[in-house]
Amino acid sequence: MYKKIIVLLVGLLLVSALFAEKSLERIANETAAKADSLYEAGQYVKAGQTYEEAVTKLEQAVQEMGIPMDNQKRGLWYRNAYASYAKGQDMENAARVLGERIKLDPDNYNLVEVRAYIYKKYLDNIPKAIEILEEYNQRRRTFEVEEKIANYYIDANDLENALKWYQKAYELKKDSQVIKNIATIYVKLGNNQKAIQAYEDFLETNPSETVLAKTYKNMGA
Repeated sequence: MYKKIIVLLVGLLLVSALFAEKSLERIANETAAKADSLYEAGQYVKAGQTYEEAVTKLEQAVQEMGIPMDNQKRGLWYRNAYASYAKGQDMENAARVLGERIKLDPDNYNLVEVRAYIYKKYLDNIPKAIEILEEYNQRRRTFEVEEKIANYYIDANDLENALKWYQKAYELKKDSQVIKNIATIYVKLGNNQKAIQAYEDFLETNPSETVLAKTYKNMGA
């Protein structure tokens, strides 16, 4: 008798859990649908907030019910949240949500580049933009990222760090524009000899005639 009661109670608990799980997922989906409507109505910032609420509901379902996380759905809602904030000119939240998207796709340089650009262009925070790029570069070192970091240091009028990053970029690619930037910085720092040496080092790499001609042009020759 007692055994049957226990089995019945366990069954009821399982059924209750199942309905609760469906309820949490349904609430998340309904919240995302509400966000869609807000976006269509032109309430972009509110839509962004509501997409994030949908993500929170989904995460709650995962945590409380132990269901697997649907990263595709979470990524979609974060993407929609970013688009909503950007459309509503709420660039601070747009940059923050991009950070969440990067956590889901850390090797996506396009997301990293856009987030850094937002901090530089719209939030007037070049140090944060550089931090974002440097963090990515620690994982995946590339010429493109290191040159951009150097360019951002130029924008911040930090010639010493710009020089360091141009030199790092030049290690990866003997680029004519980069060697011009290195030489220019040395001249601005009052070290003409270093500027000449930078150019001579470039010539020692035996560049092609096309690259050499481009370098002469960049150097103002």
